[in-house]
Amino acid sequence: MCVQSLDSVAEWFLRLNGFFTILNFVVHPVEPKEGALQRTDADVLGVRFPHRQEIVGGNALADHAAFQGSPRTVLVIGEVTAGPCKLNGPWARVEDENVGNVLRSLGCVEPAALKGISSSLYEHGRFESAELEVRLLCFGRRPSKKLPAVALQLTWDQVFGFVYDRYQTFWRVKRQNQQWPPIGRLLWDRCRDQQRDGYIQEMLAVFGVRTA
Repeated sequence: MCVQSLDSVAEWFLRLNGFFTILNFVVHPVEPKEGALQRTDADVLGVRFPHRQEIVGGNALADHAAFQGSPRTVLVIGEVTAGPCKLNGPWARVEDENVGNVLRSLGCVEPAALKGISSSLYEHGRFESAELEVRLLCFGRRPSKKLPAVALQLTWDQVFGFVYDRYQTFWRVKRQNQQWPPIGRLLWDRCRDQQRDGYIQEMLAVFGVRTA
Protein backbone atom coordinates (compact mmCIF):
# COMPACT_ATOMS: atom_id res chain seq x y z
CA MET A 1 0.00 0.00 0.00
CA CYS A 2 1.21 3.50 -0.84
CA VAL A 3 2.53 5.23 2.23
CA GLN A 4 0.60 8.38 1.26
CA SER A 5 -2.74 6.68 1.84
CA LEU A 6 -5.58 8.01 3.96
CA ASP A 7 -6.33 4.40 4.99
CA SER A 8 -2.84 4.24 6.49
CA VAL A 9 -3.33 7.60 8.23
CA ALA A 10 -6.58 6.35 9.78
CA GLU A 11 -4.90 3.15 10.95
CA TRP A 12 -1.95 5.06 12.44
CA PHE A 13 -4.35 7.41 14.26
CA LEU A 14 -6.10 4.39 15.79
CA ARG A 15 -2.79 2.81 16.75
CA LEU A 16 -1.76 6.01 18.52
CA ASN A 17 -5.00 5.70 20.49
CA GLY A 18 -4.27 2.16 21.66
CA PHE A 19 -6.16 0.18 19.03
CA PHE A 20 -4.99 -3.10 17.57
CA THR A 21 -5.73 -2.65 13.87
CA ILE A 22 -6.39 -4.45 10.60
CA LEU A 23 -6.17 -2.61 7.26
CA ASN A 24 -8.53 -3.47 4.39
CA PHE A 25 -10.45 -6.30 6.02
CA VAL A 26 -12.07 -8.25 3.17
CA VAL A 27 -15.61 -9.59 3.49
CA HIS A 28 -15.61 -12.72 1.32
CA PRO A 29 -18.70 -14.28 -0.28
CA VAL A 30 -20.73 -16.31 2.19
CA GLU A 31 -22.97 -18.42 -0.03
CA PRO A 32 -21.77 -20.61 -2.95
CA LYS A 33 -24.15 -18.80 -5.33
CA GLU A 34 -22.23 -15.55 -4.76
CA GLY A 35 -19.23 -16.80 -6.69
CA ALA A 36 -15.67 -15.73 -5.95
CA LEU A 37 -15.93 -11.93 -5.89
CA GLN A 38 -15.49 -10.32 -2.49
CA ARG A 39 -18.53 -8.60 -1.03
CA THR A 40 -16.72 -5.52 0.20
CA ASP A 41 -13.92 -4.51 2.54
CA ALA A 42 -13.63 -2.43 5.67
CA ASP A 43 -10.94 0.21 5.25
CA VAL A 44 -9.72 -0.28 8.81
CA LEU A 45 -10.83 -2.24 11.88
CA GLY A 46 -9.65 -1.49 15.39
CA VAL A 47 -10.06 -3.02 18.85
CA ARG A 48 -9.17 -1.13 22.03
CA PHE A 49 -9.25 -2.70 25.49
CA PRO A 50 -10.78 -1.02 28.56
CA HIS A 51 -7.65 -0.71 30.71
CA ARG A 52 -5.57 0.98 28.03
CA GLN A 53 -2.85 3.23 29.45
CA GLU A 54 0.53 4.02 27.96
CA ILE A 55 3.29 5.72 29.94
CA VAL A 56 6.08 7.40 27.97
CA GLY A 57 8.92 9.23 29.69
CA GLY A 58 7.04 9.18 32.98
CA ASN A 59 3.87 10.73 31.56
CA ALA A 60 0.59 9.15 30.51
CA LEU A 61 -0.46 9.58 26.90
CA ALA A 62 -3.75 11.43 26.47
CA ASP A 63 -5.84 9.68 23.84
CA HIS A 64 -8.47 11.35 21.68
CA ALA A 65 -11.51 12.48 23.63
CA ALA A 66 -13.73 10.01 21.74
CA PHE A 67 -11.88 7.10 23.34
CA GLN A 68 -10.80 8.37 26.75
CA GLY A 69 -12.16 6.66 29.83
CA SER A 70 -14.12 3.95 28.05
CA PRO A 71 -14.96 1.23 30.61
CA ARG A 72 -15.43 -1.46 27.95
CA THR A 73 -13.71 -2.99 24.94
CA VAL A 74 -14.25 -0.79 21.87
CA LEU A 75 -14.46 -2.15 18.33
CA VAL A 76 -14.61 0.27 15.41
CA ILE A 77 -15.38 -0.46 11.76
CA GLY A 78 -13.77 2.43 9.91
CA GLU A 79 -14.63 3.88 6.51
CA VAL A 80 -12.19 6.34 4.95
CA THR A 81 -12.85 9.05 2.38
CA ALA A 82 -11.20 12.26 1.20
CA GLY A 83 -14.65 13.81 0.87
CA PRO A 84 -17.46 14.27 3.40
CA CYS A 85 -17.91 11.45 5.91
CA LYS A 86 -20.05 8.66 4.51
CA LEU A 87 -20.83 4.97 4.73
CA ASN A 88 -20.61 3.01 1.51
CA GLY A 89 -23.64 0.98 0.48
CA PRO A 90 -22.35 -2.40 1.72
CA TRP A 91 -22.23 -0.98 5.26
CA ALA A 92 -25.63 0.72 5.06
CA ARG A 93 -27.77 -1.98 3.45
CA VAL A 94 -29.24 -4.23 6.13
CA GLU A 95 -29.95 -7.04 3.68
CA ASP A 96 -26.25 -7.44 2.84
CA GLU A 97 -25.47 -8.53 6.43
CA ASN A 98 -21.86 -7.41 6.08
CA VAL A 99 -21.66 -6.01 9.60
CA GLY A 100 -22.68 -9.38 11.01
CA ASN A 101 -20.15 -11.15 8.83
CA VAL A 102 -17.34 -8.95 10.14
CA LEU A 103 -18.38 -9.51 13.75
CA ARG A 104 -18.62 -13.25 13.15
CA SER A 105 -15.16 -13.33 11.53
CA LEU A 106 -13.61 -11.46 14.46
CA GLY A 107 -15.30 -13.69 17.02
CA CYS A 108 -15.90 -10.83 19.44
CA VAL A 109 -19.57 -11.59 20.19
CA GLU A 110 -21.63 -14.72 20.74
CA PRO A 111 -23.43 -15.97 17.61
CA ALA A 112 -26.82 -15.49 19.27
CA ALA A 113 -26.09 -11.76 19.70
CA LEU A 114 -24.98 -11.06 16.13
CA LYS A 115 -28.38 -10.09 14.75
CA GLY A 116 -29.22 -7.66 17.55
CA ILE A 117 -25.82 -5.96 17.47
CA SER A 118 -25.86 -5.71 13.68
CA SER A 119 -29.36 -4.19 13.72
CA SER A 120 -28.24 -1.56 16.21
CA LEU A 121 -25.25 -0.63 14.06
CA TYR A 122 -27.33 -0.36 10.89
CA GLU A 123 -29.94 1.76 12.61
CA HIS A 124 -27.85 3.88 14.96
CA GLY A 125 -24.20 3.40 14.00
CA ARG A 126 -23.47 2.16 17.53
CA PHE A 127 -24.00 -0.73 19.92
CA GLU A 128 -23.17 -0.61 23.59
CA SER A 129 -23.31 -3.13 26.44
CA ALA A 130 -21.57 -3.46 29.78
CA GLU A 131 -18.62 -5.28 28.18
CA LEU A 132 -18.50 -4.12 24.56
CA GLU A 133 -18.96 -1.01 22.45
CA VAL A 134 -19.10 -1.33 18.65
CA ARG A 135 -19.14 1.76 16.44
CA LEU A 136 -19.15 2.63 12.79
CA LEU A 137 -16.37 5.19 12.41
CA CYS A 138 -16.18 7.56 9.47
CA PHE A 139 -13.05 9.51 8.57
CA GLY A 140 -13.64 12.38 6.14
CA ARG A 141 -13.18 16.00 5.19
CA ARG A 142 -16.22 17.14 7.16
CA PRO A 143 -19.08 15.56 9.15
CA SER A 144 -22.26 14.51 7.37
CA LYS A 145 -25.80 15.09 8.63
CA LYS A 146 -26.91 12.05 6.62
CA LEU A 147 -25.29 9.65 9.07
CA PRO A 148 -26.91 8.52 12.37
CA ALA A 149 -26.43 11.10 15.10
CA VAL A 150 -24.39 8.73 17.27
CA ALA A 151 -22.15 7.46 14.45
CA LEU A 152 -18.58 8.52 15.18
CA GLN A 153 -17.24 10.98 12.62
CA LEU A 154 -13.68 12.30 12.64
CA THR A 155 -12.43 14.96 10.25
CA TRP A 156 -8.93 14.92 8.80
CA ASP A 157 -8.01 18.21 10.43
CA GLN A 158 -8.89 16.62 13.78
CA VAL A 159 -6.82 13.53 12.93
CA PHE A 160 -3.74 15.46 11.80
CA GLY A 161 -4.12 17.86 14.73
CA PHE A 162 -4.11 14.94 17.15
CA VAL A 163 -1.01 13.43 15.52
CA TYR A 164 0.76 16.79 15.72
CA ASP A 165 -0.08 17.25 19.40
CA ARG A 166 1.03 13.71 20.27
CA TYR A 167 4.33 14.08 18.44
CA GLN A 168 5.12 17.50 19.81
CA THR A 169 4.25 16.61 23.41
CA PHE A 170 6.52 13.55 23.35
CA TRP A 171 9.06 14.73 20.80
CA ARG A 172 12.17 14.07 22.87
CA VAL A 173 11.27 10.56 24.03
CA LYS A 174 9.86 9.44 20.67
CA ARG A 175 12.85 10.44 18.55
CA GLN A 176 14.01 6.83 18.34
CA ASN A 177 11.31 5.66 15.97
CA GLN A 178 13.19 3.79 13.26
CA GLN A 179 10.90 0.78 13.68
CA TRP A 180 7.72 2.73 13.05
CA PRO A 181 5.91 1.96 9.79
CA PRO A 182 6.48 4.36 6.88
CA ILE A 183 3.28 6.31 7.53
CA GLY A 184 4.29 7.06 11.11
CA ARG A 185 7.73 8.24 9.99
CA LEU A 186 6.30 10.40 7.20
CA LEU A 187 3.93 12.18 9.57
CA TRP A 188 6.78 12.57 12.06
CA ASP A 189 9.24 14.01 9.55
CA ARG A 190 6.75 16.60 8.28
CA CYS A 191 5.95 17.62 11.86
CA ARG A 192 9.47 18.87 12.56
CA ASP A 193 9.78 22.66 12.85
CA GLN A 194 6.12 23.17 11.94
CA GLN A 195 3.38 25.17 13.58
CA ARG A 196 0.19 23.22 14.20
CA ASP A 197 -2.04 24.92 11.62
CA GLY A 198 0.70 24.79 9.01
CA TYR A 199 1.23 21.08 9.61
CA ILE A 200 -2.48 20.31 9.30
CA GLN A 201 -2.79 22.24 6.03
CA GLU A 202 0.32 20.60 4.58
CA MET A 203 -0.91 17.12 5.45
CA LEU A 204 -4.34 17.81 3.96
CA ALA A 205 -2.60 18.79 0.73
CA VAL A 206 -0.17 15.84 0.78
CA PHE A 207 -3.02 13.35 1.14
CA GLY A 208 -5.33 15.04 -1.35
CA VAL A 209 -8.00 16.31 1.04
CA ARG A 210 -9.62 19.40 -0.43
CA THR A 211 -10.70 21.92 2.18
CA ALA A 212 -13.19 23.80 -0.03
